Amino acid sequence: MKPVAALALPLITGCAQTPSATVTEVLAHCAAYKGKTVQVAGYLGDCGGNDCFLFRDLSHERAFVTLLEKLRKLRQERQAGKEVGRGPEDEAWDRLHEIWPMGVGFKPEVEPRLSAFGERYVILTGRINDDSCIGEGTDRVEGIAPTDVRAWTKAAGAPTDADNHTPLRLTTTLI
Repeated sequence: MKPVAALALPLITGCAQTPSATVTEVLAHCAAYKGKTVQVAGYLGDCGGNDCFLFRDLSHERAFVTLLEKLRKLRQERQAGKEVGRGPEDEAWDRLHEIWPMGVGFKPEVEPRLSAFGERYVILTGRINDDSCIGEGTDRVEGIAPTDVRAWTKAAGAPTDADNHTPLRLTTTLI
């Protein structure tokens, strides 16, 4: 949804406005969004199990996954007795924290839709955590508690690769 259209809808319907922002904007101005219901646009990774993240874009998702794999390999080498030093691990962790995505909490009523929209540009509607926009901890950390998800297309302002990436995975469990 274009920002102008987002502003016009509440005027037409009389409903309260739900702010719209990108992941980049929310993370850059976290204090302004904490505890608020928002529509956040970004790239949804592969949601399922213990992980679900909303990234700034596809390149950030790929960099994040690559760095996690690098850290896993460095840790394995260190545990196998190979001297890799803390430098490469520390560098990888520092870079990972620079691109850390927004955690998407688990909501049973929304989960089937999140899974179907995984690996696509989306707009998530939900409430930003009171304490952290990325979420803290492990296993489905909640930077945003999702209540709805929909496709974010190029026509609605998504990055140029939005419409020609992974096709939407259809599911019979959409709610």
